[in-house]
Amino acid sequence: MITKANITEFFEKYTRNLEQEEALNGQLLKVEDEESLMENLREKSKSFRRLYIENEAMLNLYLRPFRAAEPSDRRIGRRIF
Repeated sequence: MITKANITEFFEKYTRNLEQEEALNGQLLKVEDEESLMENLREKSKSFRRLYIENEAMLNLYLRPFRAAEPSDRRIGRRIF
């Protein structure tokens, strides 16, 4: 059963991941040469891939079951909060 603590943990982690994405975007163009830019793009790609996988796993575990649930099951989600 999904608890309020699970949902809180999900949103905190999801928010941290979004903040990491924003920081990576901010650092992307702070380079001195083309080689540094290419390295930043590779690192951004790796990091975004990892963050995407984490976010998708959390969405599948905590939120998507309620979206696909029958209306009676959705009430369970409402009771968590």
